[in-house]
Amino acid sequence: MKLKLLRLFMLFLVSFGLNAQDYWLQKDTVNGSPKSASSSFVIGNRAYVVAGTDDFEYKRKMYSYRADQNDWDTEVSLGGEGGNGLERVGAAAFSLEQGGQMKGYVCMGQTQTIAFMNDLWEYDRSTEAWTQKANFTGAPRREAVSFVIENIAYVGTGNSAGGLRKDFFAYDPSTNSWEQVADFAGTARRAAVGFSMDSFGFIGTGDDGTLRQDFWMYNPQTDEWIQKANFPGGARSGACGWAAFPVCYLGTGEDANHIFHKDLWEYNYYLNNWTQRADLPGPGRKNAVAFYLDGWGFIGTGYNNGAFYDDLWAYSGTA
Repeated sequence: MKLKLLRLFMLFLVSFGLNAQDYWLQKDTVNGSPKSASSSFVIGNRAYVVAGTDDFEYKRKMYSYRADQNDWDTEVSLGGEGGNGLERVGAAAFSLEQGGQMKGYVCMGQTQTIAFMNDLWEYDRSTEAWTQKANFTGAPRREAVSFVIENIAYVGTGNSAGGLRKDFFAYDPSTNSWEQVADFAGTARRAAVGFSMDSFGFIGTGDDGTLRQDFWMYNPQTDEWIQKANFPGGARSGACGWAAFPVCYLGTGEDANHIFHKDLWEYNYYLNNWTQRADLPGPGRKNAVAFYLDGWGFIGTGYNNGAFYDDLWAYSGTA
């Protein structure tokens, strides 16, 4: 009897797993005006969205979101009270542990007066203060990607005064210093997607003059790049994504026909393959923010053919 019940239970689990669906839930809209090309990082139970642009101007304002409360709070703007002139778009952002606590970082991008920046700013949640740190040592740039492996931030690619880039640099918060690492093995590009998963970094899609759909993994132990299965959703730029080991997600963005996508694709780390998942219920878009918080993936803000967005959507993967 026990064996029969066990078999029935296992059959139920298999049946449930085959039929369980991924889904999206709409969440509280992001504070401030609808915006695009913002940056985001996560500290503890809060995700932070900073800077970006709306119909009228570049921003340096920052807002934080708690998933358990489904609510946004206004935070100290980039650079603090004396941060005038730091409004920007296309910055890279990440989180690192420093001094026993997690801190947020925003670097580079484009301001309203300077096309390519190389500054780095650290946000301390406990004091609500911004501190300028060591400048990025590569060429100033915008639309770069970043990912974090073992508390080292890796930042590279992007667009500079000298053209598109493929160089990469590692930032160590304990020494407040940058060190150049192996160049990205794909083509120099801007507006790609970057994230980390299981001690490896990943980069996909982007614009090298032609839109791309390749996907690469970086191994910091060997300082080398390995090409993985191409993103099957089509070449694009301005996409976004997040990782939730052993899978990661990539979607949205604009293609060569100026179609703004709302699709979402799941990459399996072990199988090196992609599976299409449920589309974002909101409008297609590019230059949205994405983050992973409390077991959910989130996509919000962005731009589509003259429209800026302030919506936020939470995604739950397949069971």
